[in-house]
Amino acid sequence: MKKFKALLTKIKVITSTAVKTVVATVGMIAATAAVPVFATATPVPSTDSITINFEPSQMFTYSNVIISCLMPVVYITAGLSLGFTIIYALKGAFSNRM
Repeated sequence: MKKFKALLTKIKVITSTAVKTVVATVGMIAATAAVPVFATATPVPSTDSITINFEPSQMFTYSNVIISCLMPVVYITAGLSLGFTIIYALKGAFSNRM
C-alpha cells in the first residue's frame, strides 16, 4: 500500500509539472500573438542612419606595423609555453627514479 501511495504522489507531481508547463506555454503563445497588435501599419521615416565607409584598400595599410608591434607578445607567450613544456618533461623524466 505504501508503494501505491508513493506511486500516486509521483504521478501527482509529474502531472502538476506538466500542467504548469502547458499553462506557461499557452501564456507565451498568447503573449507573442498579441505583439503584432501594437505594431504600426505605416513605417515611421527615420532621419538617423548609420553610414559605413569601408575601403578594402585601407584595411591592410597598417597591418605590418601592428604585426611588428605584437611580435614581442607572441615571442614571450611562445617562450613561456616552451619553458613550461621543458620543465614538465624534466620533472617527468626524473620523478620515477628507483
